[in-house]
Amino acid sequence: MIKENSLYFLFLLLITACNPVSQQGNKDETAISRANSEVPTKHLNYKLIGTEPFWLCDILGDSLHFSNSEGLFVSQKIVSRDTSYTFVSENIKIKLLPENCSDGMSDTKYSYKAKLTLDSLMYEGCAYIIE
Repeated sequence: MIKENSLYFLFLLLITACNPVSQQGNKDETAISRANSEVPTKHLNYKLIGTEPFWLCDILGDSLHFSNSEGLFVSQKIVSRDTSYTFVSENIKIKLLPENCSDGMSDTKYSYKAKLTLDSLMYEGCAYIIE
């Protein structure tokens, strides 16, 4: 199971890392302007990424899917989602901050800083809106 989760995580990481910077930049410029004028509603989805350790999280509708490089995979229903970009599930809390962010490993710029807490573990990274 851990091997399958690790392969899934690496696959997601490769897909995310292969986004051309120019395409991501255009999406992020739009997302930054949207972040200043919109609140996170049910129809907005987000991708969160972080390094050291590597981790990913997708917020899709009323669910979130988290994975990290150690093979952990968590999929949960969001029980609280508010206008201050805070998302809460069973044991995960996510806070998005609408400001420019860099993952520290590429030249890609993202629209949001992301803070994710899983039980007592804290993760920091970047996020952007996905359609």
